Amino acid sequence: MSKKRQLPLASSWVRYGLVVVIAVTICVFTVADAATVGLEADGGPVSHGPFGIDIGPLGWFETATYAHGMAYGGLTASLAYAVVAPTDSESQRRLVGCVVVAVVYGTVLELLQGNVASRSVETVDFLANTIGASLMGLCWWWLTDVAEFVPRTE
Repeated sequence: MSKKRQLPLASSWVRYGLVVVIAVTICVFTVADAATVGLEADGGPVSHGPFGIDIGPLGWFETATYAHGMAYGGLTASLAYAVVAPTDSESQRRLVGCVVVAVVYGTVLELLQGNVASRSVETVDFLANTIGASLMGLCWWWLTDVAEFVPRTE
């Protein structure tokens, strides 16, 4: 068996601060009026596919769907780095908790988004949030098999 690669572990302030920054950023872009945060596509350069639908970089889904998946994947990664990185026997259970927290957070924000006039609640967004968080959870699970986080020595 090969030796695990050692990755730096930032201080807890940095790790939890990263979680807060990502969570607040997601909240602002989710719950705020679309035009206020610069997401209004009217008149802007948007690549439209068939029937005027923005089909995103791979042509499979709308760009917003990719954004949801990446945002909640990022939230899951930051949560995992904050609470799972100090590897021990409970790390797998905490990783599942990170995925669940990210999905629940996304669900709550998606429901709150329904109260914003320029926004709507969409099932595709729920799915993208869940898939993004789950895929990152799987990636993190793999990462803990090949790498370990070590505290920085000053």
